[in-house]
Order: sequence, then structure tokens, then C-alpha cells
Amino acid sequence: MLGTYVEISLSGEFSDSYLLDKSKEAFAEIGRIQKLMSFHDRDSELSYVNHNAHHRPCGISKDLSFILNFSMELSNLTGGLFDVTIASKMIKAGLLPDHGISLDVDNNWESISLDKRQVYFKKQVQLDLGGIAKGYAVDKAFEKLKGLPFAIVNAGGDLRVNQWENETIGIKVPGDSCARNIVPVRMLNSALATSAFYYNKKSLVVHNSIAKKSIKTNRSVSVFAPSCMVADALTKVVLLSPKYAEILELMSSHLLIVDNKGHILDRFN
Repeated sequence: MLGTYVEISLSGEFSDSYLLDKSKEAFAEIGRIQKLMSFHDRDSELSYVNHNAHHRPCGISKDLSFILNFSMELSNLTGGLFDVTIASKMIKAGLLPDHGISLDVDNNWESISLDKRQVYFKKQVQLDLGGIAKGYAVDKAFEKLKGLPFAIVNAGGDLRVNQWENETIGIKVPGDSCARNIVPVRMLNSALATSAFYYNKKSLVVHNSIAKKSIKTNRSVSVFAPSCMVADALTKVVLLSPKYAEILELMSSHLLIVDNKGHILDRFN
């Protein structure tokens, strides 16, 4: 699910069947969000919007409206560094499939007009939510587990924990694709997301101010935040630019950086 492995751990003084039913609810919620926001699925709500919103205003779900509102807010705060209208450039770079929509790379987040639960594109925009939807899906699954004394949702390192104050988790050392070297760190908020180039020392980061930027880094970026959606999005912002301190503080988030020797750093540059 979500292009990765999803693990749900929960416990409490309940029957095994009750706990199993709760885990099924959480997995079903992740599947629902994936169905709404997958770029690869031609039948997803996101694909419907990408095909039609330039021609007419499209009614959208509460979930998609929420995530687009936050994405546009973060685009504004970062001067467009975070931008979900990047799909056309990613298609041209061979990073996303071409669904036969006209490719217009001369656009950005300001091409989106969002009015409550209607969205319209002023230009032929294509949205990709790959930098934020996984975190949102974790949050929605986590909501299904309210009332349990202990619950963790972990989607490939994007995770949410209810009793986070006493939890220690492990962050994989960059460059170690076999995950043999883990750095134990204390949770600093209820949600965590980590971005790094674990399997390729060189990777493409695509955004609208620099269409292709080749990045070499031997460090991972982890963000602790009140929600996994926020943490997921902010890891991309930090990878692209060191000008993150004010935004992290604004969103009650904390940064942690690990280098390829397992050292914890306090700065990215």
C-alpha cells in the first residue's frame, strides 16, 4: 500500500477480534486515501481532477480539499519550493506515467483556484501528491485507532504514535540499504517522517523553481510534527533548502539529521 510496506501495531485490554477489526478499519482507510490520491490510478479522484479541472470547476472530496488547502499554504510559505503542480515536469523526467494529458510545464501552485470543495485550474495543471499523501493516509488510519492505549501506524518510515512521549524509534543510517545500522532516537512529537536517498547516492528532486536538480547527500532528514502529513511535506522542504527554521517552528515541528556514519547533526548544511 502507498508504494511501501504498512505496519499497524496496537494493544489494549480488548479481545483479539476487536483489535483485529480495528486494524482492518485502519488498513481500509489507507486503501481509501490511496484510491483518492494515486497519480498512477487512472480511476482515482486525483486523475479525474487532473483530466477535467482545467476545463471546468470540479467538486472534490473533503480529503482532497483538505490536502490541497494545506499544500497551497505550504507553497506560499516556501515561495513555491513545495509545489504539488509538479507532475508535468516529473512526467518529462520519466518519474511519472504519461496519462495522455497535455503537458504544460509553465505553471505552479498559483494556477490552482480552490473554493471550498471545488477546484479549477487556470492552466493545464497536473497534480502529484506523492510528497504528502502518504503522511495524510497515516493520519487518517491513526484516527481509526482512537481509544486504544497503544497504537502505531508505520508506512515505510512515515509513522504516528499515540504514546509518543516514552517511545524510542530507530532511523536507518543513510547509505545502508540493508538497514543493518539503526540510530535510536527519542520521539519528539506524535508523528515522524524521514527522507533520504537510501538506495541511490544520486537522485532527482523536481520542483517548479528548478526543473531538475541533481542532489548528492549522505544524510537523512527526519521531521517530528503533530501530524504525519506535516512531517511528510516538511522533509521535502528541508531536503531542497536549508531555509527551514521558521517554517518548522511555525508548524510546531522539529528537525533531526543523521549522516552516513550514524551521527546526529543539528544542521543540514
